[in-house]
Amino acid sequence: MILLLSTLALAAPGWIGDDPDISATRAISAPPEVVYNWLLDLDHYASLLPEQCVISWEPGSTTEGEGATGEMQFDLGWINPMVQPTYTHLSPHRNIDVDHLGPRGFISRFLIEPTTTGSRVEFRTFINPPGIPFRKTYWTRVRPRWTACQAEALDRLEGAVAALAPPPAPPVEPVVEPDAAPAE
Repeated sequence: MILLLSTLALAAPGWIGDDPDISATRAISAPPEVVYNWLLDLDHYASLLPEQCVISWEPGSTTEGEGATGEMQFDLGWINPMVQPTYTHLSPHRNIDVDHLGPRGFISRFLIEPTTTGSRVEFRTFINPPGIPFRKTYWTRVRPRWTACQAEALDRLEGAVAALAPPPAPPVEPVVEPDAAPAE
């Protein structure tokens, strides 16, 4: 009986072969250096996360740059991990890794790419999903909720950095030289 239930749980659609990571992507109307510099402050990262996704946030002694840390408890349905988000890997104007240290820890990454109108930002959390009997709950409740939290965080990021970005340069109109006067 246990073997039959285990086999059915493993064969459930949408679980095997799907990417378990959480990911949201958004166009941001600010250049990569503005986005990156704003995100360097871990307090800013915490302010991006919607209230329905975070139970508590306590900044550490250092909140800016590599090694910045704090203490955060997420509210992700039945999973409410208490973690210590720490900036661990920074590539200027390219990406920021947040290692959420703790027994139920995970890593999130902001990947920032330049575009013609600003930046494309991907907010990805790398997940090793739970096994049976919690697998279904992860895929049907936790993952969708967490994805919505990350999408809203990117919407908030757009609002936070839009005012910091320099205005786009006005279009340059070509100079048209008047025709030369005919020679006499």
